[in-house]
Amino acid sequence: MRALAVLLLAACATVAPQHHEHYEPPAKYRMWWAQTEHCARRAASFDSVEWRVTPGGWWWCGTKKCLGIVEEDRVYLSTHIRNSEQHIKHLILHVLVGDEDHSLPVWKKCA
Repeated sequence: MRALAVLLLAACATVAPQHHEHYEPPAKYRMWWAQTEHCARRAASFDSVEWRVTPGGWWWCGTKKCLGIVEEDRVYLSTHIRNSEQHIKHLILHVLVGDEDHSLPVWKKCA
């Protein structure tokens, strides 16, 4: 669990992976998006986000290992987390509220 927490926190950095490709998100992402919007009481267009996947596991974000990041209207994620509801909802919350340092109360409630 500790390793997951460290990697999850590293997922909040903002350095895109060098190698990535378009990713068509599965239908369950829309459901997770709606659930996260409801929890956060914030709304954004799911269709305005471009999803990108990077092959393999993590990548380096400066000095940290990343599994996923959000940069503007683009979400980058590792193939290792593409089926993880916890990780995807975390990235969705970044799209909805920003707040890279997780200082808003919504993080305790919805992440």
